[in-house]
Amino acid sequence: SLMQIDRHTVYMIITNFMKTREEKPNLKALSHVLNALPKQVLMPELPSLLSLLLEALSCTDQVVQLSTLTCLEPLLLEAPETLKVHIDSLITKLLCLTSSTTMSVRISALKCVLALTKLPVHMLLPHKQQVIRALAKPLDDRKRLVREAVEARCQWFLLGSP
Repeated sequence: SLMQIDRHTVYMIITNFMKTREEKPNLKALSHVLNALPKQVLMPELPSLLSLLLEALSCTDQVVQLSTLTCLEPLLLEAPETLKVHIDSLITKLLCLTSSTTMSVRISALKCVLALTKLPVHMLLPHKQQVIRALAKPLDDRKRLVREAVEARCQWFLLGSP
């Protein structure tokens, strides 16, 4: 079936990456393949994929960053327990990308930061002040981006409020 082929492709990319550690080509392939896969294929693989996705966020290739952010945004809402282990580095990497030189990467990173607010509050409260401070910078950005920054920052301000 198509789902088995998709899972096999993901498995091959992960094992190849782990064996060779050739960062850029494999991360680029991974980010593009993952974007094309349905969520029901990705979710069972998320625990093994998450460390690669985080590594892809650190890649200097903006196409890889954007593709990874696009893939990550819907997944952030689906697997809070899986994310809990990586929440510190995920938040750090996303905040870093909110000041990317590429506007589409900045917007996508802000959308992910906003999506994080749907996770259980206890996971996010330790990061609340750090995120609010970091989101002050994008408020000075171009008009279109400001909307994303305002919405994300507002939701982080409201975290833990009754």
